[in-house]
Amino acid sequence: MANMASSIENKAGPHIGDTGWVDVAMLGSFQPQGAVPQVRRLGQVVYFKGGWSNAGMAATSAYDIGVVPVGFRPSGWKYGMVASHTAATAARTNVKTDGTIVLNTNAALGSYFMYDAFSYPLG
Repeated sequence: MANMASSIENKAGPHIGDTGWVDVAMLGSFQPQGAVPQVRRLGQVVYFKGGWSNAGMAATSAYDIGVVPVGFRPSGWKYGMVASHTAATAARTNVKTDGTIVLNTNAALGSYFMYDAFSYPLG
């Protein structure tokens, strides 16, 4: 019976596993908004928490702001929106297959960009 349980666990583990929260590597001189941003993988979905301040950013620009660790990287680029201090300054983001997180700022620059509602499937 133990062999059957181990076999099931080995096959299901990657789909139901929980990595816990892991720090995102910050790039350049960009600063976190509060604590260092983190990612967590639950099964095949990656969730973010935290964000970046606008320190060193300008409006209508694209920045490589961080890198997610191996094991959290998508098989294709993943796009989404991230919140700011107002809806007018929300920004587009994407995570590349090499783990690079790109932030594309709006025409009006937000004070910070929060990733708490951003997630993506690995596949």
